[in-house]
Amino acid sequence: MIRSGLSFCLTGLLLLALGSCTLFFMNPLKITAWTPAAELVTDLETIEVSVTFSAKPDPVKAELAFNLAADGAVLDGTYSWENLRLSFHPYKPYRRGAVYTLTVEQSAEDTYGNSLAEVFSHTFRTDQDAARPTVVSFTPAHHSVITGLFTPLVFTFSEPVLPATLYNSFSLAPAVSGYYTWSADYTVCTFTPLAAYTWQTDYLVTLAASVTDAAGNSLAEPFTTRFFTGTDNTPPAILTVQNTDQTLLLAADSPDDTLYTVTTGWESDYGIRIECSEPVDSVSFAAMLELEPDWSYTLVWDDPDLPTVATLQPNERFIYNTTFTLTVDAGLKDLSANAATAPVVYRFLVDGPLTAPPQITRVTYRTAPAAGISAALTQYGAINLTAFSGQEGFFDIYLDLAQAAAIDLFSFMDAFMLSETNSCVTFVISRLEQGTYTDPQPDPLPGAGINETVVRVYADITDIPARFGLINLQLSASLADDQGNTLQDDWVLVLVETP
Repeated sequence: MIRSGLSFCLTGLLLLALGSCTLFFMNPLKITAWTPAAELVTDLETIEVSVTFSAKPDPVKAELAFNLAADGAVLDGTYSWENLRLSFHPYKPYRRGAVYTLTVEQSAEDTYGNSLAEVFSHTFRTDQDAARPTVVSFTPAHHSVITGLFTPLVFTFSEPVLPATLYNSFSLAPAVSGYYTWSADYTVCTFTPLAAYTWQTDYLVTLAASVTDAAGNSLAEPFTTRFFTGTDNTPPAILTVQNTDQTLLLAADSPDDTLYTVTTGWESDYGIRIECSEPVDSVSFAAMLELEPDWSYTLVWDDPDLPTVATLQPNERFIYNTTFTLTVDAGLKDLSANAATAPVVYRFLVDGPLTAPPQITRVTYRTAPAAGISAALTQYGAINLTAFSGQEGFFDIYLDLAQAAAIDLFSFMDAFMLSETNSCVTFVISRLEQGTYTDPQPDPLPGAGINETVVRVYADITDIPARFGLINLQLSASLADDQGNTLQDDWVLVLVETP
């Protein structure tokens, strides 16, 4: 009974207390959920770090108790709340290949002062970054022309890169001093020159492949680009190459095909006219111009102040039946110092019909003083002039001439010579005939359809009986037609005199 009365009294007191005071909950605070829940995170873009409490926490104490560390280093950031859920937003982006530890200390309390039951800790890691960074954009644009001599160079990367690796990888040629600035996320680097660029200059920008991201991934290949300071960055070109009369245009021999392009019909007395797309540096032009085989010429410009059309005036004739190669090499510069990047090649064959050199095609002689028969003579062939001793004989020399040309008899006389060995015979040249002949007529007659002529050389002959020797008929290379075309080489016909 006493136990029952005591129980009744205690029950009454408790009911009294509940009726007059606030009831305090004594349950400890807990973490009921967190993100990311997985231990391995592959998508850095979707990472959200958060914890959810079992009861409404004191926001200030909860934030002070929270921290997120990357590889042991606590990260700074901001917080946001959604009901019982606390989210953390780090200032720096998440890194691949890093270990992150989320911790909430016991100092976190709910609004009733109940502390966290125990320290909460969760670890997750990001997978290793295998993606290489790339240069997404660069300004100024590739091969652009800029007029600002302090224009910044701006690199934009596909992901954050390590500044130190860029400093060691960047080069600008010609070199210019400057300083670097970065965007907050280290994806944009700006190089600002401290010294002015040089006007009318081509600049080469290079980033070596050693630029890396935080995971050590480098560029797949070096990055290069160019820009030009000035108003003109177009290299000069050769528009036309032709003879000085502008009647025969040379075709360029393209390096992109397997054809060997040769222009024919070039006369040996032609000069060469070369037209450029714009005024060029005359010193550069002379240095870049090549002609093979060698040919002597004088270079003359149409306008020395704005050299655009060059004329190669001949100091000598081209060698007939020879292919010449004219090359204007890469490196030809215009007045703004822009240089051609590829050579141009022209080939021409000197075989024009108007400047063909005279050619000796045959030689005949009268076989006896009164005979109307002529016989052909061949190199080291036998000849017997016994019947002509003390009389006049002749040699008919056939020449193939250039179109519309005629032989110059004065030149022929100067160039022709008859000689002998062993005193086997003596000659005294008496006269020449061409076109009109004392009978007999040349046999055969000059060829039809070609410009062939016959020069008949008369000589008083004294034959020395019973003596062998050599007889030489010679024409020196000075032999010219009335157009100035000359033999290419000395001509000699050697005959054997038999008694």
